[in-house]
Amino acid sequence: MNKFMKSGSNIEHEAFLSLWLSRFVFPSAAGYDTIGKRVLPIAILLAKGTKIALAPAVLASIYRNLTMLREENQNDVSPLTILAPFQLIQVWIWERFPALGPNPNRLEYGEPRLARWHMVNKLNLKNIEFDVATSGKCFLWRPYIMAGTNPLIRNLYGETENWVLVGPRLVEVVESFARCLRVSELVGLDCMEQYSPHRVSMQFGMDQDVPRKVVFRSNRNPEIAWENYTRPILDAKLYIPSRCSQSCVTTQYFEWWKKLGGSRIVVKEENDNFPPEFPPKRVGTMANMFPSIPPGFSP
Repeated sequence: MNKFMKSGSNIEHEAFLSLWLSRFVFPSAAGYDTIGKRVLPIAILLAKGTKIALAPAVLASIYRNLTMLREENQNDVSPLTILAPFQLIQVWIWERFPALGPNPNRLEYGEPRLARWHMVNKLNLKNIEFDVATSGKCFLWRPYIMAGTNPLIRNLYGETENWVLVGPRLVEVVESFARCLRVSELVGLDCMEQYSPHRVSMQFGMDQDVPRKVVFRSNRNPEIAWENYTRPILDAKLYIPSRCSQSCVTTQYFEWWKKLGGSRIVVKEENDNFPPEFPPKRVGTMANMFPSIPPGFSP
């Protein structure tokens, strides 16, 4: 960057974007100050003003690394190098488990959601298992709907629920929401990962139904997977819940969950090291009706 900054070079912007992509979006295995070859075409297109969907590739890399962490924990072998923007996982936890996170910054109008956590003082959690177990009582399914200063959120979630006819002139923020609800395969720079939003419907303001298995037809071909992801959203009505709605579970899901034999017993048997308060109990009118593990997660 020292070579290109204020040099007047025709590729100064491409150089900056290449460094930004390699350092913060798609970290390179070669090191913090190394530019990955695969980000160069992306940087060139971005510098030309071409709109590119980076989120699917970023989420694919996070999913892949989470899988690697799980397998590493099961095998307990050599140390593992993680190459994904895991700061997004950290923010995801802080947003949905307020008791685990620091006090966020005040979000000014037009600022991105991540600005709430810029330069905050992290909490010193001595017993992370206990803190996670007990903080479940205040789990937030949709923390972003409280961001009244974000115009995108205000344009998407209204005070009342809404049905939107999906067509070729769909508003961009609504189209993005529709793609977030659609089962697909995420194509990353060097990986492909399955995306199953129906397993966590309550995070989108929907009632949780039985998370059925989906068979993908791409045969691990990234071109086919990307064509499927980007196919037009047509001839359908999209339900957008209100900002104030509180999702729950369907009757079918509740009956299916009961047939598993009781989530509390299974969790206790598999996690003997957790404190007596685990799993955390639900609060409110639904506390006596539904199991205490969030719908969509395995017992």
